Amino acid sequence: MKYLLSLIVWALLLLWGKIPPAFAQLTDTDSNEELPSTTGTADDLRILPNFGVGYTTSGASHDGFGRFEAFIPLGQNPGKNLTFLEGRLLLDNDTNISSNLILGHRFYDFDRKRIFGGYLAYDSRNTDSSSFHQLGAGWESLGEYWDFRTNFYIPIGDTRQLVAENISQTTPVFSNPFFQGNFLVMSGSRERRETRLWEAAMTGLDVEAGVKIIDLGKTGELRGYVGGYYYDAAESDSILGWRTRLEARPHDNLRLGLSVQNDGTFGTNVVFSIGGSFPGNRTSPRKSEQVLARLGESVTRQQQITIDEQWESELFVENLTLTATNPDTNQPYFFHHVSLGTVVGDGTFENPFGQVQSAIDVAQSGNIVYVQFGENLGIPAFTIPDGVSVLSTAPIQQITASFNNLTGVSVFDTGVINVQLPLSGSGNLPTVTDTVTLGNNTILSGFALANVEGNGIEGANIQNFTVRDNQITNATGQGINLVNIDGTNIIRNNQITDSGGAGIFAQTANSQQQLTLENNTISGSGQQGINLANLSGISIVRNNQITNSGGAGIFAQAANSQQQLTLENNTISGSGQQGINLANLSGISIVRNNTITNSGGAGISAQTAGNSQQELTLENNTISGSGQQGINLANLSGISIVRNNTITNSGAEGFFAQTAGNSQQELTLE
Repeated sequence: MKYLLSLIVWALLLLWGKIPPAFAQLTDTDSNEELPSTTGTADDLRILPNFGVGYTTSGASHDGFGRFEAFIPLGQNPGKNLTFLEGRLLLDNDTNISSNLILGHRFYDFDRKRIFGGYLAYDSRNTDSSSFHQLGAGWESLGEYWDFRTNFYIPIGDTRQLVAENISQTTPVFSNPFFQGNFLVMSGSRERRETRLWEAAMTGLDVEAGVKIIDLGKTGELRGYVGGYYYDAAESDSILGWRTRLEARPHDNLRLGLSVQNDGTFGTNVVFSIGGSFPGNRTSPRKSEQVLARLGESVTRQQQITIDEQWESELFVENLTLTATNPDTNQPYFFHHVSLGTVVGDGTFENPFGQVQSAIDVAQSGNIVYVQFGENLGIPAFTIPDGVSVLSTAPIQQITASFNNLTGVSVFDTGVINVQLPLSGSGNLPTVTDTVTLGNNTILSGFALANVEGNGIEGANIQNFTVRDNQITNATGQGINLVNIDGTNIIRNNQITDSGGAGIFAQTANSQQQLTLENNTISGSGQQGINLANLSGISIVRNNQITNSGGAGIFAQAANSQQQLTLENNTISGSGQQGINLANLSGISIVRNNTITNSGGAGISAQTAGNSQQELTLENNTISGSGQQGINLANLSGISIVRNNTITNSGAEGFFAQTAGNSQQELTLE
């Protein structure tokens, strides 16, 4: 569409060129009138339509371009005056199309023997990225020996257009995370540079005067000109420059030009042009008629709209405050701060609550209750609402977060990273004096539960919890007691000492649960160190240290054939009964890389459920000082593999195996 107007103008000019010359004679009342300055007739001085082509090399603000042009008389009194239409179609080296359309009028002054004229013009120019339009006007005086002309150029429409834009910014430097109100934030800054390239059409004028230097042949001539020009545009420096040029017409059909110009914006430019036209108007060798023939010359003016390329650069320093966001919910983490023993606050970091229960009372799902040791006089029993995490500053606390901002000049996101919470790692465990009850999707971390009447930590009919980095001492019941649990559950890095019952008791609900017990230290339990009942689904017990349990170090009872149990890398010593006691096994059970010493009963005792679907693997275990068998396998059925185990100093057999009495059992010892 940007070329459509130029093409329409060119088509109209071609149409005008085919109109019979008789149209142009409408203003001529006597075409055979003899003119005082000649010996011929008026028809001899008639200006004919001319068509031409040419090329101009690259110069200030424009690329080299070819041109197709037409000069069409609209009305004339031969030898006296002429009204004309001039059009030009320009095609630059990058195939961008521009155009000129000029409506002019000239008349011959017999007294001064000069031509005076003026014109109005419309120009268009297309660059690779923009389209511009302008109006023009000019005045000229042409004679045999000297010329004078001036031109005005006035852009219209959208005179300044954005061509390209680039935004570059430095990598921001952020502070360590810190609390602000109820949020975890990082602050920082970065530099952002915005660079834009504009094209601006320039308003301008030029003036020149020139003289004939020499005649070339009978009808040709060489003229020289000198002049100046001025241009200006919004956001551009004004341009004041000079131009000198030579124009040669060795023949009526050939025109050559060479110009040199200089200004502070475009510098020095040398431009050459060549053009040919047909049929021409300078056929007479008489000087007077050659001046009159100049009524049919093309208007001398800038054929391309002058465009300034403007580089605009702005530097911004952007201050960023990024908020820690939970990648699972895409919502900011919300912290209720507690500093034990302080005055009543509102839960912000600057004005924390003084009691854990105050924070729990207002906590919503997804919130974190963050407890500082403060003046720790003992925390009473509390129940964690569903979806809430209760963390203390004692262990190193890490969360997975994405720090981002949703406002400002630009949005920034760090991506998902692991972040250590400020103040965490202090080592001071707040003391809880009664039972902590878990809810669904909860976390308890960093507390010391001491001398609790009953279970230290408990939960029933819950799922998706984590219990980590706690110390539980002298609970009269179980250290941790979990009944009918489901979902994904983790018990990690806890120290459980002198529980009246089991150190950890967990009863699973169905085959969809995943239970992980790892890196726990359990000692002095009145019953089992770890007691897993009604196992179904996936259960992993690894890297635990269990000492001096009243019952088995680890007891596990399977529920059905969908059970998958792995016991690995555990250290068990001084158990009152078996080191590891597995009952009613069905499904897949793997016991490997465990070290078991000084058990009161067998080092490892395993009783299968008596069906062909069970698969039991005992490998790379080290067993010593067992009061009974090193390994005792009873009621075997299905596939059993026992390999690479080291058994020493057993009170009874090092290895004992009893099958279930059916043909579906396979036992491998190696």
